Amino acid sequence: MRSGILILLSFILANILSLQTGWAERRVALVIGNSGYEHVSRLPNPENDATAISASLERLGFAVRKVENLTYDAMRRTLRDFGSEAAGADVALVFYAGHGIEVNNQNYVIPVDARLKRDRDIDYEAVPLDLLTQAVADARGLKLVLLDACRDNPFAASMKRTSGTRSIGRGLSRVEPAQGILVSYAAKEGTTADDGSGANSPYTEALLAHLEQPGLEINFLFRKVRDHVLASTGGRQEPFTYGSLPGKQIYLRRSEAAETRAPEAQEDAVELVYWNTVKDSGDPKLLGSYLIQFPEGRFKSLAVLLMDKAKLAALPKNEEPAPKQTVPKLSRSELVERIQGELKKAKCYKGEVDGKWGTGSQKALLQFLETAKASIPELSPTPQALAVLSSVNVSCAPVKKTVKKTTSGSSKSKSTSSKSKSTFDWEGETRKCKNRILSACKRICARGGKRACRAVQRMGG
Repeated sequence: MRSGILILLSFILANILSLQTGWAERRVALVIGNSGYEHVSRLPNPENDATAISASLERLGFAVRKVENLTYDAMRRTLRDFGSEAAGADVALVFYAGHGIEVNNQNYVIPVDARLKRDRDIDYEAVPLDLLTQAVADARGLKLVLLDACRDNPFAASMKRTSGTRSIGRGLSRVEPAQGILVSYAAKEGTTADDGSGANSPYTEALLAHLEQPGLEINFLFRKVRDHVLASTGGRQEPFTYGSLPGKQIYLRRSEAAETRAPEAQEDAVELVYWNTVKDSGDPKLLGSYLIQFPEGRFKSLAVLLMDKAKLAALPKNEEPAPKQTVPKLSRSELVERIQGELKKAKCYKGEVDGKWGTGSQKALLQFLETAKASIPELSPTPQALAVLSSVNVSCAPVKKTVKKTTSGSSKSKSTSSKSKSTFDWEGETRKCKNRILSACKRICARGGKRACRAVQRMGG
């Protein structure tokens, strides 16, 4: 029986932990800010942009890797490593601020050590935009690439043309990313973006204004960013988004009402997992544990009925339940004191007889009923509970083992008839499972779950 209880408690814990894993999205982001170019003038804002965007994404629950002033080799290694990290994530995002260039309808971002003296150097000194989209491609949910890289490019003016057929564009060219990937440009194809006169570029400033807005669906977020930049630049700069997403709504931050409801929904899910695990067990102890954890739960009445049915089924066929007895009318505190006194006489209760009904009294009553093989409708201080306690003479104290003495000749030796076999510590393992469930409830309580907080209090946490 104990092994069955331990297995069921372990199953409950596994289900609760799996639910908690499902509730929390895994969001990862790579943020790159290239300001310190070695062979052209320094860009003042990309480092600031990267710092501000990183802080915003962290507040949205992203695990952020922020890097600055990457060389060609460092940028390729960083994108490769982030691609492995983004695989399987619910949301993967790459933000790049720095110089970018389009050569022969191919877009590139430019590392800080690039020289680009000739147009044919581009393949050896710049990083294709395709590597940024590939870095998020294996995420299972939202995939975003944000490019604040359409700044007026000093490399283009000084770059020597080696081929009459190779073109160098103004800004970046249009892209068609793979399905499920959104690529957002600070300025639409063929145009350039301002670096900005303030701490951040106009595009980054607009992102910061709207990324954390509650209840803003992702497509509307980029529309608001577009309108913000158009207004702040007097219509000179228009951001543009390329790619498509599936039909469901996607939010970086849900509405405040939805976030408020989340802990309650989590509590309901935990209660349902707990109930589905114990309801068909036929074990009064497990059914009673549901009543202790969720005294006002949705399945309270059914749990009481099933617990009584299980206890009756465990009685010998010729044995009847304890008869009901009448008791004088008492106040609640007097009734609790009488019940605590009876439980103390039966060595089921170790607390103070103080007239206060708490978790210790409730557990003691449940232990008494299991020992006496008796049942009552609910684990509360009622006259019926007192009647059962008064009419049944049992003890919850453990039975002590006796040691037999044997005499052989003139010498006496003490020995037991047989050595007790070592048994598995079911009580300890059960206690560990209950402690893990308590820890899970504490985490839900910390996110605002009221019923989980009450459950923690009842478990003595």
